[in-house]
Amino acid sequence: KDLKSRLINRKIKKPNPFVMTICMWGLGILNKRYKVQFSYDYDKRSLGGKPTILLSSHASRLEFIYSIYGFGRRDINVVCGYQNLLKKGLFRIFIALGVISKYLYQPDLICVKHMIGVMKRGGCIGLFPEGIQATSGSTHPINPATAQFIKRSKANVVVATSKGAYLATNRYSSDRKKGYIGINYTLLFTPETLENLTTEQIYEQLLQKISYNDFAYNKIARNKYVGEKPNAYGIDKILYKCPDCKDENSLTVENDSLKCKKCGFEVKINEYYDIV
Repeated sequence: KDLKSRLINRKIKKPNPFVMTICMWGLGILNKRYKVQFSYDYDKRSLGGKPTILLSSHASRLEFIYSIYGFGRRDINVVCGYQNLLKKGLFRIFIALGVISKYLYQPDLICVKHMIGVMKRGGCIGLFPEGIQATSGSTHPINPATAQFIKRSKANVVVATSKGAYLATNRYSSDRKKGYIGINYTLLFTPETLENLTTEQIYEQLLQKISYNDFAYNKIARNKYVGEKPNAYGIDKILYKCPDCKDENSLTVENDSLKCKKCGFEVKINEYYDIV
């Protein structure tokens, strides 16, 4: 069978205990190095062996490092974009970890079937409902079908929301910044509360809880983010029109400043991501 058929037709099992232990050990080292801070509004041990869905924000390309490790359950089957499973050297590891593949931007009944199977055996699913890393440091739209799945799952639902993760690894640069990252875990729904809520109410509460805006957050928190390269580096890939003269593709980055070659407009982006 070809690789696609093997991915779709395989039986989703619990993550291999040995491989999961090694991976959690590695994630622990990274979280300690990045000085990630975790907070909880429930007892993590209370959900052991119970059907659970972890819904995590996706502010950073490294979000899985933070949210999966902090959640703590080693029987978690993470839903991942099909294209990520095919990356060189990762395919066999992902299979051993019981990763569920999902085709992006289209209905995927096989994926849903696999997730339901995990729920039936009392397992745990890890989902990033935005479906893509944040492009602007704030929440991407979330498909309302997520609320329908939550309603029918009759499972515990935990929401993990990050603060500062986008500022540490923004979308327009590969440079990793040193700065505050906080992950908060909330037990948003239980099987009992889901019975009394409509799909619309579930969706509204989910959006409210998972919402984030790192730039607005840091206007108040005032955490510094410093990397090997200035915070302005690479931002001209996104900001293509000068806000002053409206000329396109004339913005360039020099050190920590963004300049317009046509009209001379210039701003500095400091360690707080302020535009000065």
